[in-house]
Amino acid sequence: EDGYNKDGFNEDGFDEDGFDEDGYNKDGFNEDGYNKDGFNEDGFDEDGYNEDGFDKDGFDEDGFNEDGFDEEDGYRMDSTRMDTTRMDSTRMDTSDQSKT
Repeated sequence: EDGYNKDGFNEDGFDEDGFDEDGYNKDGFNEDGYNKDGFNEDGFDEDGYNEDGFDKDGFDEDGFNEDGFDEEDGYRMDSTRMDTTRMDSTRMDTSDQSKT
């Protein structure tokens, strides 16, 4: 009579609140506003990170952006390794100059 089967779903597969048997609405979001992958309508999970692991300001959970810089003072995630590399390249340049 009311358009719902014995399990409480209509012919489209939704209950009277608009959710399917898995708890998702026609747009694919659950009651809390997250899809099956755990992201909300804006593309962020419940911790505030997107699919790539960055928050709305573009930083990951460790505070680094996509290019590896931190949000507080702009240092790179791998600054120690980069400094070492820079020192090695300077040393190589010096040895090249001594050969000529």
